[in-house]
Amino acid sequence: EYLMAWCSGPVILRISTGEIVADLWIREYSRHPGSGQYFWGAYSRELKMAYVTAFNGTTYESKVLGISLENPLQPRIAWQYITTSPSEIVTCGGGKVFLGTTEGTVYALDGKTGNLLWETHTRGGLVQQSAIYYNGKLYTSAVTTQLTCFDGETGKILWQYEKGGRAFSAYKGAAAYGMIFDTTVEVDPHGHVRAWDAETGELIWKQPAYFYISYTTIAVADGKVYTSICDWAAGAVVAGITMPGYTFACFDAFTGALLWRIPGISFAHPTIAYGNLYGVYGTYVYAITDAPRDWTHGFIGNVENPRVAIGQTAPEVLRVRWEFQTDGDVSSSPAVVKGRVYVGSHDRNWYCLDAYTGTKIWNFTIGAPVRSSAAVVDGRMFTGNDDGYFYCLNATTGKLIWKTPAGGAFLHLLEPLEFQVRSSPTVVGNKVYVGSLDGKIYCLKAEDGTVLWTYQTGGPVFGSPVYYKGVIYITSTDRYLYALNATDGSLKWRSFPLNMNIGVPATSSLFNIGTPTVANDIVFIGGGVMYGTALPGVDYYPHSVPSGAWGGAMRFFAFNATTGASIWNQTLAGNTQPVWVPVYWNGKLYISEFGQVTCMNATNPNSGPYKVADFGEAFGARRAGNRTWGQWLGYQISSSVAYADDIRGPKVYVGCDVGSVTVLNALNGKPLSSFTTPGNVPSSPAIWDGKVYIGSVNGKVYCFDDSPRVTTSISSDFVKGMKLKLGESVKIRGRLFAIPEEFVWDSQKGTYVPVQSSLRPGIPNTVIHISIIKPDMSVVNITTTTDKYGYFEVTYTPDVAGWTCWVAWYDGEMKPAVIYNAFCTEEYWFEVIPPLTQQQAAAGPAIPTEYIIAIILAAIIIIAIAIYIIKRKK
Repeated sequence: EYLMAWCSGPVILRISTGEIVADLWIREYSRHPGSGQYFWGAYSRELKMAYVTAFNGTTYESKVLGISLENPLQPRIAWQYITTSPSEIVTCGGGKVFLGTTEGTVYALDGKTGNLLWETHTRGGLVQQSAIYYNGKLYTSAVTTQLTCFDGETGKILWQYEKGGRAFSAYKGAAAYGMIFDTTVEVDPHGHVRAWDAETGELIWKQPAYFYISYTTIAVADGKVYTSICDWAAGAVVAGITMPGYTFACFDAFTGALLWRIPGISFAHPTIAYGNLYGVYGTYVYAITDAPRDWTHGFIGNVENPRVAIGQTAPEVLRVRWEFQTDGDVSSSPAVVKGRVYVGSHDRNWYCLDAYTGTKIWNFTIGAPVRSSAAVVDGRMFTGNDDGYFYCLNATTGKLIWKTPAGGAFLHLLEPLEFQVRSSPTVVGNKVYVGSLDGKIYCLKAEDGTVLWTYQTGGPVFGSPVYYKGVIYITSTDRYLYALNATDGSLKWRSFPLNMNIGVPATSSLFNIGTPTVANDIVFIGGGVMYGTALPGVDYYPHSVPSGAWGGAMRFFAFNATTGASIWNQTLAGNTQPVWVPVYWNGKLYISEFGQVTCMNATNPNSGPYKVADFGEAFGARRAGNRTWGQWLGYQISSSVAYADDIRGPKVYVGCDVGSVTVLNALNGKPLSSFTTPGNVPSSPAIWDGKVYIGSVNGKVYCFDDSPRVTTSISSDFVKGMKLKLGESVKIRGRLFAIPEEFVWDSQKGTYVPVQSSLRPGIPNTVIHISIIKPDMSVVNITTTTDKYGYFEVTYTPDVAGWTCWVAWYDGEMKPAVIYNAFCTEEYWFEVIPPLTQQQAAAGPAIPTEYIIAIILAAIIIIAIAIYIIKRKK
């Protein structure tokens, strides 16, 4: 209800109105002379007390004041404590307030009364600025080269860690998950972000950092550590180290694996609240979230900004996280909503997959190959017309909710070489808009599929509708772009023919199958006539091909969204029919043009320095005009571009008919990485939660990300040795640990270089499997869970005599932001010896020992193959 600010005393404001309801002026409020206090004091939620320092300039008394805020309308000084040396309030907790001094002494006062409870000297360094109170213990590290742990009740030093020469910390760290996190500013050869075990002081992991003085704090939440790793300008030399430049980073709290970093910013005090990370840099306040924004419409991405992932990260390096095999081509474009991927296949199935693992959740079979893309809104999945019906399915279960006739099914309407696109639905409110092959544009009631209105065009509708300010924009193969009233389907305007009256050659049966984008009251749409020819200077109503431009018959248009008036049109390269969605962002258009991706100025599309590549001499050396940039990918592109508005650097993604998926730098078009599939990629990529999803005609759905892969290992043994008696128990024990990489700045290469760390942090609370192969070839499977240090132990009592083998293995884990790789130990052998009487009874013919070992080895191989198959399916 109330907010406390500090200005020479507590100022209490009512949160709902901002009204100041109380103001306590403290005449002597001041830091103590000789201290280096950076922060105003501390506040105890438990006691509803604020603590500050004060200094009397007449008596030269240094004080600590306890201010009661139990009644926020009447704050009052509850007690004062006179200090004997310059002191700072470093933290509070457990009903206590803790003071540090320039003499290296720590004091603990009763937070309610101000009585001295204990004082302890740190045996080295200062105690200034800040400290951490965690689980009954006090940790100090600021302005000193030691990290010291005190018993919060008695002041006894429990352990002290020497961080190294000049390895001081400037501000406070953080505590969570049984660990202490902090930064250090040593110069041998650089600083670090470090994690220590809170109980023992053992160093668990570290990552290189580059600090001038590290005036930065740490935030911890959801298993992640957030902090700056460089606080100085790129190229500057500090203590002989060339700085990489301001950088903010996120690490896995348990292994120290680098999850991501943002160049160009450095938050001094990152704060986590309301599911967001907040920071201030320069004159901007940043809000960063790892909550993904759903890609609700497979083909257009989202209604508001088609095919733009606003504020979302996406991978720079395309590494396969998982792949899912269907029994047909996948030209459908994925929708990704609430951790699930919705996509169709030519095997006549709609699939719902787990977005993190690729595991199939459900499938729904229809009567024809699926070429449309789904829209997933309010727990329902809507489809286009693939088999003569529009479908609505329960997005959670895949159960049919309704289906509505869509005017018939047509398997092939375009040339055999042309991507067989189908209109995909757009959902706005309680209405579903979609085109169909019967030439109609449909508006359906989302609840039950009732047809609310239709609009008849002059040809099959392959393009998908887009919604903008109450209007539906969509093309038809009758050559026109339509603007329809979204409420009743009435015509607002119709464009001139998008083939510009160019004759249609016999090799082209249908055209104008693209989908528009609307931004800033302008409609952008690709059109024209595939294999047509336009000559320079000839009047093709209402525009002429510019003299000397040698444009073909493929065009790109801009219309006024309100009136339909033509604004400009631009020749496109090649003869590939524009089946894609133009992507608009910040005054630029990103499109798939012939065999390349290009970027153009949305106002003046022919103003850039890049000359678009075309067929060259074979087609009269025609020139399509100049773009801002372009990148040749090798062959025809049917896929639409997806744009990631990534704070680490904007990127565009696209599939290509050479079988590639490529990511480009959106600023200059330079390739960042690519992945090659065994088939064409007409599917358009979706961006969700730092990942990219796309289909291929090889029948697979792919998920790419650049989440770090943490190498794991298991050290294990067993207690009893190589032989034990029948009925005697054996303990199998081990430790699951990570082998992380540390990222060191290479100033010569201008990049961070991974180096294997010498530390081996244990992985806590994780399931370990132990498979025991008995002499009779039966298998015993045991599962156990690691403790907080990664250790595990199980007891096994053999019941069959002979040679026995066991292995321990870890499944690995696909977390949203990091992947822990699987690991399996080597086999361990021991011999179970029967009692003497059994040995005598078995003294007759026996199977040679080497045969038994060979049989058991074969069983191990079978288990290993089974584990591999299971993991491949995952």
